[in-house]
Amino acid sequence: MLAGRPESNAFLRRLISAAGDDRRIRIIPEFVPPARVPVLQKGADWVILPYRRILNSGAAMFALSFGVPVVGPRQGSFLELEDFLRTGWVRLFNPFLRREHLKQLEEPGLRDVHRLEQFLEGRSWDRIAEETMRFYHAVLQCTE
Repeated sequence: MLAGRPESNAFLRRLISAAGDDRRIRIIPEFVPPARVPVLQKGADWVILPYRRILNSGAAMFALSFGVPVVGPRQGSFLELEDFLRTGWVRLFNPFLRREHLKQLEEPGLRDVHRLEQFLEGRSWDRIAEETMRFYHAVLQCTE
């Protein structure tokens, strides 16, 4: 499934052409409202994030929180994700996403679910909220 507003009609035509009559591929060429994203996440085999430049990706964390592996560029936080998870949860490309990268996704890979859970546990929304509040309180104390 490919979901999201394409950058141009020409790009959409290329996607449709590349998909051909492959019944495994569904294209949803429109803005995906936030409430619908979790439904699409749960149905995905992989979440592909073809950023050209990125430091940190909330979309990658969101996908991983649903137990969906991600493909992203060999840069920024994707390097840390690959280093920690190491077990097929993150596949990286460099410098551009190419057809051969997508072919590799068809290869089965072992994924350590316990390692993913351990990784996500330290990054729960509650913990992020607590750490953010702790940071704001520290900043306010410094300004008083």
